[in-house]
Amino acid sequence: MFNSISTTLANIYRTDEYGNYFERNKPIFQPQLNSINYFIQQFQQTGIYYFSTDINIDKEKRFSISPPLAIIVLPEIRFHNKLIRLSDFDSQAIITNINDFMIWQFEQIIRFNVIQLRSNETIEDLVSCHDRAVSGRNRQCLAVECIMPGTFYFANPGKK
Repeated sequence: MFNSISTTLANIYRTDEYGNYFERNKPIFQPQLNSINYFIQQFQQTGIYYFSTDINIDKEKRFSISPPLAIIVLPEIRFHNKLIRLSDFDSQAIITNINDFMIWQFEQIIRFNVIQLRSNETIEDLVSCHDRAVSGRNRQCLAVECIMPGTFYFANPGKK
Protein backbone atom coordinates (compact mmCIF):
# COMPACT_ATOMS: atom_id res chain seq x y z
CA MET A 1 0.00 0.00 0.00
CA PHE A 2 1.28 3.45 -0.91
CA ASN A 3 0.06 6.44 1.13
CA SER A 4 0.41 9.79 -0.58
CA ILE A 5 -0.14 12.71 1.78
CA SER A 6 2.91 14.44 0.37
CA THR A 7 2.49 17.19 -2.20
CA THR A 8 5.64 16.07 -4.00
CA LEU A 9 4.44 12.62 -5.12
CA ALA A 10 3.06 12.69 -8.64
CA ASN A 11 2.54 9.22 -10.18
CA ILE A 12 3.36 5.57 -9.44
CA TYR A 13 4.75 3.38 -12.22
CA ARG A 14 5.45 -0.35 -12.47
CA THR A 15 9.15 -0.70 -13.42
CA ASP A 16 11.95 -3.21 -13.57
CA GLU A 17 14.78 -3.30 -11.00
CA TYR A 18 16.57 -0.47 -12.87
CA GLY A 19 13.59 1.91 -12.89
CA ASN A 20 12.69 1.33 -16.55
CA TYR A 21 8.94 1.59 -17.19
CA PHE A 22 7.01 -1.57 -18.10
CA GLU A 23 4.50 0.41 -20.15
CA ARG A 24 6.04 3.60 -21.50
CA ASN A 25 5.01 6.56 -19.34
CA LYS A 26 1.72 4.90 -18.30
CA PRO A 27 1.21 5.35 -14.55
CA ILE A 28 -0.67 2.71 -12.58
CA PHE A 29 -1.74 5.37 -10.06
CA GLN A 30 -2.24 9.13 -10.32
CA PRO A 31 -2.93 11.06 -7.08
CA GLN A 32 -5.85 13.47 -7.01
CA LEU A 33 -5.58 17.09 -5.84
CA ASN A 34 -7.04 17.96 -2.43
CA SER A 35 -7.40 14.30 -1.53
CA ILE A 36 -5.74 11.76 0.72
CA ASN A 37 -4.40 9.27 -1.80
CA TYR A 38 -3.90 5.57 -1.19
CA PHE A 39 -2.81 2.97 -3.70
CA ILE A 40 -3.28 -0.72 -2.85
CA GLN A 41 -1.92 -3.50 -5.05
CA GLN A 42 -2.90 -7.14 -4.52
CA PHE A 43 -0.38 -9.71 -5.76
CA GLN A 44 -1.55 -13.06 -7.14
CA GLN A 45 1.89 -14.67 -7.47
CA THR A 46 5.11 -14.83 -5.51
CA GLY A 47 7.98 -12.77 -6.91
CA ILE A 48 9.69 -9.39 -6.77
CA TYR A 49 7.76 -6.39 -8.04
CA TYR A 50 9.26 -2.93 -8.61
CA PHE A 51 7.58 0.47 -8.45
CA SER A 52 8.91 3.99 -9.04
CA THR A 53 7.36 7.41 -8.63
CA ASP A 54 7.63 10.83 -10.20
CA ILE A 55 8.81 13.39 -7.66
CA ASN A 56 8.52 17.18 -7.99
CA ILE A 57 12.05 18.55 -7.77
CA ASP A 58 11.24 22.27 -7.86
CA LYS A 59 8.46 24.87 -8.04
CA GLU A 60 8.54 24.81 -11.84
CA LYS A 61 6.93 21.35 -11.78
CA ARG A 62 9.95 19.52 -13.15
CA PHE A 63 9.89 15.83 -12.27
CA SER A 64 12.49 13.18 -11.52
CA ILE A 65 11.84 9.45 -11.19
CA SER A 66 12.63 7.84 -7.85
CA PRO A 67 14.80 4.75 -7.47
CA PRO A 68 12.62 1.63 -7.66
CA LEU A 69 10.98 0.27 -4.52
CA ALA A 70 11.11 -3.55 -4.40
CA ILE A 71 8.10 -5.45 -3.05
CA ILE A 72 8.94 -9.10 -2.32
CA VAL A 73 5.91 -11.39 -2.27
CA LEU A 74 6.50 -14.66 -0.41
CA PRO A 75 4.14 -17.61 -0.08
CA GLU A 76 1.84 -17.52 2.91
CA ILE A 77 3.16 -19.81 5.59
CA ARG A 78 0.70 -21.14 8.12
CA PHE A 79 1.36 -23.07 11.30
CA HIS A 80 -1.12 -25.84 12.14
CA ASN A 81 -0.96 -26.72 15.84
CA LYS A 82 -2.50 -29.86 17.32
CA LEU A 83 -2.49 -30.83 20.99
CA ILE A 84 -2.72 -34.61 21.34
CA ARG A 85 -4.03 -35.99 24.63
CA LEU A 86 -3.67 -39.64 25.56
CA SER A 87 -7.41 -40.23 26.03
CA ASP A 88 -8.53 -37.97 23.19
CA PHE A 89 -8.78 -38.71 19.47
CA ASP A 90 -8.89 -35.78 17.03
CA SER A 91 -10.29 -36.90 13.69
CA GLN A 92 -10.13 -33.43 12.10
CA ALA A 93 -8.47 -33.25 8.70
CA ILE A 94 -5.47 -31.00 8.27
CA ILE A 95 -5.65 -28.84 5.13
CA THR A 96 -2.23 -27.58 4.11
CA ASN A 97 -0.42 -25.57 1.47
CA ILE A 98 3.20 -25.91 0.41
CA ASN A 99 5.57 -24.45 3.05
CA ASP A 100 3.03 -24.78 5.88
CA PHE A 101 4.23 -26.34 9.12
CA MET A 102 2.35 -28.99 11.09
CA ILE A 103 3.19 -29.00 14.81
CA TRP A 104 1.98 -31.72 17.15
CA GLN A 105 2.28 -31.27 20.90
CA PHE A 106 1.78 -34.42 22.97
CA GLU A 107 0.47 -34.60 26.50
CA GLN A 108 3.00 -37.35 27.23
CA ILE A 109 6.40 -38.20 25.81
CA ILE A 110 6.11 -40.16 22.57
CA ARG A 111 8.55 -42.57 21.00
CA PHE A 112 7.08 -42.99 17.50
CA ASN A 113 6.43 -40.53 14.68
CA VAL A 114 2.83 -39.79 13.70
CA ILE A 115 1.37 -41.75 10.81
CA GLN A 116 -0.22 -40.18 7.75
CA LEU A 117 -3.36 -42.18 6.99
CA ARG A 118 -3.99 -43.35 3.45
CA SER A 119 -7.24 -42.53 1.66
CA ASN A 120 -8.23 -46.23 1.56
CA GLU A 121 -7.46 -46.85 5.26
CA THR A 122 -9.62 -49.50 6.97
CA ILE A 123 -10.42 -49.83 10.68
CA GLU A 124 -7.93 -52.72 10.88
CA ASP A 125 -5.24 -50.51 9.30
CA LEU A 126 -5.97 -47.76 11.79
CA VAL A 127 -5.85 -50.12 14.78
CA SER A 128 -2.51 -51.56 13.61
CA CYS A 129 -1.00 -48.23 12.48
CA HIS A 130 1.77 -48.69 15.08
CA ASP A 131 3.22 -51.37 12.72
CA ARG A 132 4.01 -48.59 10.21
CA ALA A 133 5.30 -46.20 12.87
CA VAL A 134 8.95 -45.24 12.68
CA SER A 135 10.65 -45.15 16.04
CA GLY A 136 12.28 -41.83 16.83
CA ARG A 137 13.69 -39.95 19.78
CA ASN A 138 11.61 -39.46 22.88
CA ARG A 139 9.88 -36.09 22.59
CA GLN A 140 6.71 -34.16 23.37
CA CYS A 141 6.68 -32.08 20.21
CA LEU A 142 6.97 -32.97 16.54
CA ALA A 143 7.08 -30.49 13.65
CA VAL A 144 6.92 -31.27 9.93
CA GLU A 145 7.17 -28.96 6.91
CA CYS A 146 4.43 -29.62 4.35
CA ILE A 147 5.87 -30.25 0.90
CA MET A 148 2.57 -30.61 -0.94
CA PRO A 149 -0.88 -29.09 -0.63
CA GLY A 150 -3.88 -31.19 0.29
CA THR A 151 -6.14 -32.60 2.97
CA PHE A 152 -4.47 -35.09 5.29
CA TYR A 153 -5.39 -37.28 8.25
CA PHE A 154 -2.86 -38.42 10.83
CA ALA A 155 -2.83 -40.90 13.70
CA ASN A 156 -0.71 -41.14 16.83
CA PRO A 157 0.47 -44.77 16.89
CA GLY A 158 1.06 -44.74 20.63
CA LYS A 159 2.84 -47.63 22.29
CA LYS A 160 3.01 -51.15 20.97
